Amino acid sequence: MLRIVSLAFIVFLIGCKEENKQTTNNNTTKTDTIPFYPYTTFIKNQADSLIKNNAVFTLAYTNQQNKTTNKQISADEFNKYVQQIIQYDITLMPLKQYYKEVLFTDLTTVSTVINYDTQKDSLAVKNVSVLLDAKNTNAVKRIDLKVMYNSADSTVTENCSWVNDKAFYIVRYAEDSTGKSVSTKINISWNKQ
Repeated sequence: MLRIVSLAFIVFLIGCKEENKQTTNNNTTKTDTIPFYPYTTFIKNQADSLIKNNAVFTLAYTNQQNKTTNKQISADEFNKYVQQIIQYDITLMPLKQYYKEVLFTDLTTVSTVINYDTQKDSLAVKNVSVLLDAKNTNAVKRIDLKVMYNSADSTVTENCSWVNDKAFYIVRYAEDSTGKSVSTKINISWNKQ
């Protein structure tokens, strides 16, 4: 009888160890080891510096009839437009795991290009490209984003670009379910004081 109880106890312990092993294996989390270029931090830091140094911001808005209007905007308005770009941050988990980083040198523009793409259709950010000056200690030249999302009955595509120390723009193309489309462009430039 003692042998049967001892054998049952040993089987019980082995079963518990196996269950703990399975639980441990099922609860593994992905380790975030590859740093992505912090493009949203770069944009935010440059925008904050411009605001702090009282830069003068000019907005050029081009409507669907290709008519452009220009006006100066306040630092608060400028910051609202900057937020439209930096909201698309893919550099942190959990979004980061769905993007693949590819690095290459573009000899035509003398740039090192860091490109981030996803194959996941449900994600709004489809592509991010960071162009670094290959001749000048990898200083940022430009940051480009392609974003697609649904809004009401339309599919919206936005191409956003931040050109270091010069300007940024957002080109928005919206197409509804009937095929009717609207295209607009916002271009914001600045003069430092």
